[in-house]
Amino acid sequence: LALVRSLSGAYAEARALQARAIAIYEETLGPDHLFVATTLQSLTHTHLNVGAFSEALAVNGRALAIREATLGPDHIDVANTLSSRAVIFRNLGKFDEALGLARRSLATNEQVLGPDHPNVAVALTNLANIQLQIQMNDDVQAWQERALAIREQALGPEHPDVAASLSNLGGIYMQTDQFA
Repeated sequence: LALVRSLSGAYAEARALQARAIAIYEETLGPDHLFVATTLQSLTHTHLNVGAFSEALAVNGRALAIREATLGPDHIDVANTLSSRAVIFRNLGKFDEALGLARRSLATNEQVLGPDHPNVAVALTNLANIQLQIQMNDDVQAWQERALAIREQALGPEHPDVAASLSNLGGIYMQTDQFA
């Protein structure tokens, strides 16, 4: 229900429902159960949607601790949590920390899912977006081109994620005077 409320833009209601779910899980399953971590991660995204970055950082940190302790550092759920954490740090202007987390997330995605999985494209795009806020470099274009290739191959040329990659790459080409 919280997810539905969040997707419909009712963030205050979503946050209240997520907090209630966390309390129930903690009471019945314990504070370090994976259901707690999953709901904390969901709450992280709700906080991000409303720009509550400090709150997002706190709940994401707790989700990360539970997931790493329970699943180990190289699990895909840990990589997804790291990716969210990188976005939080980017929004807080802590770009070096964000880059480190995004690189770790990318490495785990590649290791667990393989180099051509659509989640790898998401991780590459996240890494490129963070690097763009620091300084444009050759890696940004290469990451976005690789993300586009992965998405076209895995999802087909007409998928909305392909359109997002095309848009990202077009912006890079404009910034680097590659108008042709």
